[in-house]
Amino acid sequence: MPSASQAKEALTPKKRIFGFTIQNIPTINLRQQYLLDRSIVLDADLDNKIHGWRFRTLAQPITVTFGDPDVYFSNLVRTTILGMECIVRSMVWEEILFANRMTHAALRSLKEESARSMAELYYNRLPAHVRESAALKNHDSKLWSVVKEFYRDIRNPLSHGDQLVNVRQESLRLAFEMFDSIYAWIDSWSDRNRVFRIMSSSTFQALK
Repeated sequence: MPSASQAKEALTPKKRIFGFTIQNIPTINLRQQYLLDRSIVLDADLDNKIHGWRFRTLAQPITVTFGDPDVYFSNLVRTTILGMECIVRSMVWEEILFANRMTHAALRSLKEESARSMAELYYNRLPAHVRESAALKNHDSKLWSVVKEFYRDIRNPLSHGDQLVNVRQESLRLAFEMFDSIYAWIDSWSDRNRVFRIMSSSTFQALK
């Protein structure tokens, strides 16, 4: 069983090119962003707002960075997917860490895990490190089929220079129904509230 110091050393971010260090985005930030984006997509008047935005008769939501709704919702879907991938990876690490299984070898195995597709990596290979049944293809084969198609048709093109065009309320809501199901799947094999409980415990002491 690894010690706390070994686990801390394994998880400490290492310096990279130009002195940068990187680590997973805090999952609480990603969850909060998802709830905000979800409230936009589920707005009862979304189609009219998209139409008004496209023809400059309605103020743009959130930011003036995006000149039209296609660009904005392309970025929203793109960042939502990125957020889910970050949460999957983070929760896999957390489950292994709190099961006292985090060693240099385990961390190297997680970092070097590969697959023929990003969908296979994030939804099957990585969660299988927690337990085999956590893989999405084992947990919910129907949802896995939808996710595979979505990654092939939408996620991968959005990650390589494409964007959505003529976005509509119905398409966005179907995508967010899938995202909701993915979050429910993540919560089926991980404890989303563990860190909150630890932080609120009077006995918790951060590693020095």
